[in-house]
Amino acid sequence: LNRIDEVVVFERLGENTLCEIAKKEVSKLLKRAEKAGLELTFSDEIYHKIAQRVLNSKRESNAREVRKIITKEIEPQLCSLILKGESKGYISFDDEAIVASTYDSKCEIV
Repeated sequence: LNRIDEVVVFERLGENTLCEIAKKEVSKLLKRAEKAGLELTFSDEIYHKIAQRVLNSKRESNAREVRKIITKEIEPQLCSLILKGESKGYISFDDEAIVASTYDSKCEIV
């Protein structure tokens, strides 16, 4: 009755694929921020850093890990920066500081 017809083997996701997933997840963050009246800009470097973090983790390389990194590490720092009303600040990611500038309801992360 409940038998397996075939086995599908999934390969580990590569850096380019993980970068594309990170771009899609960050674009969701950008849309949410836009609805709140904020304009955010991220450099392409952040997508590669997220992909590298997922690849270097001991867990499986998957889209859930990308979302988890954005939700747990980038969003809280960004929210803190915005709530403090600071015109310029830093978001720490992988022991590197990412510059974040806010001006006239705009935040640029480079």
